[in-house]
Amino acid sequence: MKSGVGLRLQHAGKRFNRDWIFRELALDIVSGQQIALTGPNGSGKSTLLGVISGYQSLSEGEISWEQDGLSIDRDSLYNQLVLTAPYLDLPEHLTAAELFDFHFKIKGNRFKGGYTELIESANLKQITHKIIRDYSSGMKQRLKLLLVFYSDVPLLLLDEPTANLDQSGIDWYMDLKEKETDGRTLVIASNQSYEYAGCHQLIDINTFKV
Repeated sequence: MKSGVGLRLQHAGKRFNRDWIFRELALDIVSGQQIALTGPNGSGKSTLLGVISGYQSLSEGEISWEQDGLSIDRDSLYNQLVLTAPYLDLPEHLTAAELFDFHFKIKGNRFKGGYTELIESANLKQITHKIIRDYSSGMKQRLKLLLVFYSDVPLLLLDEPTANLDQSGIDWYMDLKEKETDGRTLVIASNQSYEYAGCHQLIDINTFKV
């Protein structure tokens, strides 16, 4: 099992044009911790998650990542994490099995069974042979969460993880979160308290507004 990724932000700031999203943000995330980034819609949670993932650069300050005491450079970080968010699209011309085959070749697969069993574990048996274009929004979200939690990577990043899920889907997510995050670092951006229940630390991004 891979140990989680730790990271540190120092004097971190991000702006778009002249508007600061956050500034003078200091954050230490210990390997294996579960962290929630909280705040209302539009407060900058997704932007901060993008910075943590390495997909977005800071406007000022520094961010660093490490695993087992060794520094991870930005170019290598992609292999250590998986990110899901409502604004990230799935390749709609593939079936679930085809997507799993492609994704897990890159990120590794923690699931011990086959793809059919994995699909059935999310109550998605009815879409086994359908292309993703024909899934409902809730089915697509379940598929995204399967990709996240069963990727064999040490850093999991979730933005609004229960978007488009009904109550049974939320219950399924909560169970998956409890069972599949052992030893890994988890960062959740959310303003729904049930999505980040059990997190070790809550970071209110409004604390770092100019």
